[in-house]
Parts: sequence; structure tokens; C-alpha cells
Amino acid sequence: HDFACEGTSLNMNSTWGSQLCRTGFEGPLCSRCQSNYFRDGLTEDCVSCDSKEAASQSSSSASKEVLPAIVASLVFIGAVLVVTVKWNRQAFQRWWSQYEDRLMATGHHMTIFVVQLQLIV
Repeated sequence: HDFACEGTSLNMNSTWGSQLCRTGFEGPLCSRCQSNYFRDGLTEDCVSCDSKEAASQSSSSASKEVLPAIVASLVFIGAVLVVTVKWNRQAFQRWWSQYEDRLMATGHHMTIFVVQLQLIV
């Protein structure tokens, strides 16, 4: 990481090792964060755990609490769909044959969308 190395040392008697790294970085080629620092995934910078940026990172982790709810909802919807199909199989087969082309095209479009999203992120 070019931005991780200062290139000069604060201690003029030392010209090697972690002492050449910017604040928060250490190790070979300044590639690791020091203890009590974390790597910001967006900027690749080592940020102090006591900083305002760290506080904003932890508050954004609220989205991790939403994920289990979304997964539980999808599982519930899937279960309802399975039960409905088993109880009324003939009606489902008629519905499927009527909309099969649209459903398959939608599935392909969703696959393309997800792949593009993965490439962007």
C-alpha cells in the first residue's frame, strides 16, 4: 500500500520496519493495522477504534440485525408456497404452464442483476 508508508521515519536514527509506516499501520510493507485499529474496507486505511469513523461504522452494523428478519421472511414465504402447491397441485400446474416463459425470463434477469451487483460491489 503506497499510502500506508510515509517513507520517512519520525525517529531519524531508525530507517526500517514499522517506524516507517503511517499512524495505524505496521508490519511488512505497512500491510497490517496496529492493535486498536481496524481496516476501513472502502478506503483501505487503518482507523483508530476510538475515532468518530469507528463509531459510525458500528452504527451502520444495524443492517446486520435486519438480515435475519429478511431471511426468516423468505423462509416463511417459501414454506407457504410449498404447502399451497402440495394442496392444490393441479391449479399450480395450470398457472405454471400459463406463466412459465415469463417466470423463466424473470429468473434469468434476476441472475444477471445479481451477478452485476456482485461485480460492482
